[in-house]
Amino acid sequence: MGKSKKLLLVYKDMPKVSLDDRVNIVLTPQVYIVKKENLPIKKEYQAKKIVLSVFDDYIKDAKGYSFFVYKDNQDWIFIAYKQDDIINLLKENDIPLSKVENIFFIQQMAPEIKTPIRLTNSNALVVIDGIVTLVPQHILPEDTVYDDILKAVLPKKSVSLSSNLSLLDDKTSIYLSIIFVIFGVLFIVEANRYLSTSKDNQQQIKKVLENYPSLQSSYTRKNILLKLQKIDKEQRLKREFIKKISKLLNKNIKIDKLELNQNNYNVMLDIKNISMLKRVIHKAKALGMSVKKLSNSQLQIKGSL
Repeated sequence: MGKSKKLLLVYKDMPKVSLDDRVNIVLTPQVYIVKKENLPIKKEYQAKKIVLSVFDDYIKDAKGYSFFVYKDNQDWIFIAYKQDDIINLLKENDIPLSKVENIFFIQQMAPEIKTPIRLTNSNALVVIDGIVTLVPQHILPEDTVYDDILKAVLPKKSVSLSSNLSLLDDKTSIYLSIIFVIFGVLFIVEANRYLSTSKDNQQQIKKVLENYPSLQSSYTRKNILLKLQKIDKEQRLKREFIKKISKLLNKNIKIDKLELNQNNYNVMLDIKNISMLKRVIHKAKALGMSVKKLSNSQLQIKGSL
């Protein structure tokens, strides 16, 4: 996942960096709480159900916290963090969210950390009982050999901050805004078309009903009801499509093409990250949408309204 991107360890009081390309971020224990538990459970969803009880002695109010769970050999690793803390740390170090590819915790790389990693002149990261821990350098032996660079294979799972719309980069926000504006305009145009057509039809119906008064009440009611039902159904289906396609988008996904007519839709997405592409395919299928993989970075989503 994101192996081609630069790996950047982010911590408090780190040296300033200048980023030209997107990077993978690795966070230190300064912005998260970690617990390792040996539990008789096999599935991740089971571990997630007990996550609050795991942190019961550490977190008095879970409001604002997010949780990350994964299995490490026979143990379960539970990580609690606040998205605001991560965002603030990135801002403090002048790292724009638009430059962040994936976000990892250094705890995920614990098995590969063999020597302490120097952060500042006073702090270092060491692995204690399988937990990556921030310690003062003065408690370590004087002959300690440090690593100044994090060397690790990136884990399969990363943290996503894109569930919060304010975290989307400007480009993705613009795409979403354009989509909603387009559908807003379509709704107005469709409504105006219906009103215009309705007026013409009403004039014709009026003439007929003047000659056949007995048809007036039942025919008028039925005609209006059918037309309203038709336009309501069309707009409801379009709104459902907007909701579905919005659930698939985040800052790493580019919309190459979007076509929508009265009965069908056709969307082309460009996704450079293979793991994310697979997740989008799975999620789109779960939403009942037809997905076709055109290449390792392009998906086609099409179907009927």
